[in-house]
Amino acid sequence: MTPIETPAEAEVKNKMNETGETQTSFCSLMRDFFDYTSAHGFGRISAVKHWTRTVFWSLLFIGAVSMLSIQVHTLFLTYQSRPLTTLVTVKKETSLQFPMVTFCNFNALKPFSNAPGSGNNDEGTTSNAPGSGNNDEGTTSEAQGSGNNDEGTTSEAQGSQNNGEGTTSEAQGSGNNDEGTTSGKIRHGPTFVS
Repeated sequence: MTPIETPAEAEVKNKMNETGETQTSFCSLMRDFFDYTSAHGFGRISAVKHWTRTVFWSLLFIGAVSMLSIQVHTLFLTYQSRPLTTLVTVKKETSLQFPMVTFCNFNALKPFSNAPGSGNNDEGTTSNAPGSGNNDEGTTSEAQGSGNNDEGTTSEAQGSQNNGEGTTSEAQGSGNNDEGTTSGKIRHGPTFVS
């Protein structure tokens, strides 16, 4: 089996001089390269027979290479300038206005501190159940519907209402705690006033 010869190789064999050295022309090498390269555009330039099509494909190829060069240069300059593409700011909000983008809290220590329906939590408050009402500073609410807690109060009962200053309530349905009050569930044991 004989190997397949390219047209350029056939020309080279025909142009051997007396000393046995081969003489190849630049045009034959370029034509061979254009015919067998996988680069787009070169094959079209060498395959067409009319000079207008050769000029057209040459200009199209030069334009494409020019655009590629401009884009690579622009991307390199952008890379060198190192622009800031992402800006993250953390801002503490006391209340959310909807629609708002929120993320799930995976904090295992305070699983319900920002639960839906826990009311308006201000600084220093902890709300441990949904629907715990409107918590102000320094309050802790641990049950559903515990009402409107003021500073320094703790409410642990469902739906507790209207406890006066310095009082203790252990019944369900007692809400609106004032300063220094504690309301709790019905328990067997002492209830402490804070």
